[in-house]
This record gives sequence, C-alpha cells and structure tokens, in this order.
Amino acid sequence: MEKTKCNLCHKEMNCSEEGCDTVKHLCFECYRQHEEISDVELDKMHVEAPSAEVRQKMVDSMVEEVFPGIWDERKEELKELSKKELAKFMFSFGAQVMSESLMDEGDDEEEATEDEKPL
Repeated sequence: MEKTKCNLCHKEMNCSEEGCDTVKHLCFECYRQHEEISDVELDKMHVEAPSAEVRQKMVDSMVEEVFPGIWDERKEELKELSKKELAKFMFSFGAQVMSESLMDEGDDEEEATEDEKPL
C-alpha cells in the first residue's frame, strides 16, 4: 500500500499500487457525498473504501438480487429442511455465489488484459 491524497478534501489515504495509477483519488467520505459520479468517471478513479463497509454492501446487494429467485424456485423444498440443514444449504449457496462472482471478476480482468495486448 502507498499513501496518496484525496483530490477533493486532500485527506491522506491508502492506495494499492494499481490504484495509484488512476487519474483521481477519492476518500470514501467524498465518494459518498458525490453520488453524481458516473460509472465512466468512476472507472478512472481510485476510491478508498472501508473494507467492512464494502463487504456489507456486496452482501446486501447479493441478497437482494439472488434470494428472491432461490426462494421462488425452492420454497417448498426449503420449508421441509431442518434449521441446521437450511442454514447449511443457504451458507453453501452463498459461498457458491461469492466464488462464482470472484471468478467472473477475474475473467473480466483477464479479458481486459488480453484486449490490451498488441496484435
């Protein structure tokens, strides 16, 4: 980790080596105050975010997106499980979704790197 400063408030913040190559740096507080930042702009920025807060947002988002589908598809089956079996099933399903998400993210990074290679 390297040190850099937020481009808006000039607070010192941590930055990974890859993040330091970006054009702008924002601390998490400034990022939250400037919701009008577009995805295009965000791709060119490094945003320092507390990891616990980022993880919680990811979890909340996944629950909102994935759980309704699981419940609709398997409601009757899930109602038949014991509490322990249900907990184990949902934990396993969550771990599977997370690992697939991480693998997809790795694939996206690999494709971007391949696109940048000269012909």
